[in-house]
Amino acid sequence: MMQKKSMKTVEVRNMGKTYKLGKMEVPVLRGVSFSIENGEFVSIMGPSGSGKSTLMYIIGCLDRPTKGEVYIKEKKVSDLSDRALAHIRGREIGFVFQTFNLIPRSSAQKNVELPMTYQNISRRERKRKAEALLKKVGLGDRLRHRPNELSGGQCQRVAIARALVNDPTILLADEPTGNLDSKAGEEIMELFEELNEDGKTIVVVTHDQDIARHTQKIIRLKDGKITGGGVIEN
Repeated sequence: MMQKKSMKTVEVRNMGKTYKLGKMEVPVLRGVSFSIENGEFVSIMGPSGSGKSTLMYIIGCLDRPTKGEVYIKEKKVSDLSDRALAHIRGREIGFVFQTFNLIPRSSAQKNVELPMTYQNISRRERKRKAEALLKKVGLGDRLRHRPNELSGGQCQRVAIARALVNDPTILLADEPTGNLDSKAGEEIMELFEELNEDGKTIVVVTHDQDIARHTQKIIRLKDGKITGGGVIEN
């Protein structure tokens, strides 16, 4: 019996990105190719200026490549309209950032509810889902706390819960432990491992080898190119 082919959540083919600064062209990514299977936990590693954040923005449909092709769930997204890209972002991508990006005056629950307020979801259902997700990330007793009443690790857990509200196909995390101490950082990576075990595809951008060791595969970038023979099994 023929084995069913695993779906590629992300596929990047010979992708390049160049920015224009006046009359100068500055290449940031050059001929990048790789794929991420459904349910994988992958890290993108590289020093500052290697192009890893730019790569994440393109995978997350926040930016477009200058050349090459990008596919999300086997749908070509590299030449979609802005409106179509926004639709893909809303349905398929969950973002977690280093700086949390929480609303200071809103409770943890209200922060998690925020993405759902732009959809046709009742207040009752928003509340139920936000509470369930905060319990899932270990903050069931912090629903009413504001960001200034939470630790950095707890704020990042709120941000992760918010990123999960639309059940995205892929979770993208840009230096998610960058503002945390080592203990809180380890706890956040353990939470990502748990989410991955539940089937979530996760991509973490980091320059920290200790963070990357939590992932199954490493994509190493240097000067805009994949180095070290391509994708490395961890």
